[in-house]
Amino acid sequence: MEDLIAKCGCNCSSCPTYKENLQTNENRIRCSSGWEKYLNIKLKPEKLRLCNGCPIPDEDRIVYYLNCRVRKCAIFNRVKNCAYCSAFPCHDVRAVHSIQESESRHTIEERIGYRMPDKDYLEIVEPYEGIKHLIEIRKTLKPEDILEMIPVSKTPKTIPFPEEISINPKNKSAYREIHQLLSLIEVADNVSYARSIELDKNRKQLLKLLWTFGLFGEFKKSTEYILLSSEEYSAQKNTSYYSKLQEYVAVLAKYGLSCQFVSINDNKWLTKTGALRNKGWHIKISFQKRTNQELLETLKNYTILLDRKYAKNAFRYFSKADMRIVC
Repeated sequence: MEDLIAKCGCNCSSCPTYKENLQTNENRIRCSSGWEKYLNIKLKPEKLRLCNGCPIPDEDRIVYYLNCRVRKCAIFNRVKNCAYCSAFPCHDVRAVHSIQESESRHTIEERIGYRMPDKDYLEIVEPYEGIKHLIEIRKTLKPEDILEMIPVSKTPKTIPFPEEISINPKNKSAYREIHQLLSLIEVADNVSYARSIELDKNRKQLLKLLWTFGLFGEFKKSTEYILLSSEEYSAQKNTSYYSKLQEYVAVLAKYGLSCQFVSINDNKWLTKTGALRNKGWHIKISFQKRTNQELLETLKNYTILLDRKYAKNAFRYFSKADMRIVC
């Protein structure tokens, strides 16, 4: 059978859940155990679904496991797969899943502590080494086969800062800085469609994190930070994975915010899979400016004002940086 290559380079025809490879109960057990052992994907054999592959049109797709931004981007750019795109290899195709890169076998073997049987590698891991497959395809292409990526801009709809705010200049300046922060988070020009999808997703999560700090964090004028407990963080359903939280912290640093993660109990704040527990840690947030305290107090006051007036709809106004409530 000819290889059926997904937009991101995964080999659908070799995937253990492809419709022709998942015909027996033995197939299901092997896929389920292999995914758990090598990929940390826990799905019972009876929960596996016959997949008809990424390349077919949306209207013909019956089953798929991921709502993939890379697939959407390839369709947007009208390329057969990412090898045909001028931006290959972009950040998003490299990061679309954890074993996209070809060194995944070595990484997995280090984790499990022994050499993976070749049969397991070829049937469970190699189908998902998309970058390797795309590089092989790219080598066969002529210059005229490669299409220019269609750039897009990601500019969220925010409410302009209300200059008519009748408060003292110092407070007005602080509100303007908070407004600018909320308006600029994850804004970008000339990025790929896949990147725009990820930026939109990140923006929502980052704003939610700031909202949680502002509304539920503890701020005292004698301190230089807002303190957010693990219980409040978890209650607001922020990301439960420490690695993802670290990514968000790195993004916030670009906008002048410092987040310090503090573990209270070194042995109990993180699960074996990298998930944050509900207890045993907290986060401190501060601004990297001399006006740090004013900005922290303004963030706190702004979220409280919105919550008191709009209740369950308050976050929607916050995400639009709508400061007309201050007038």
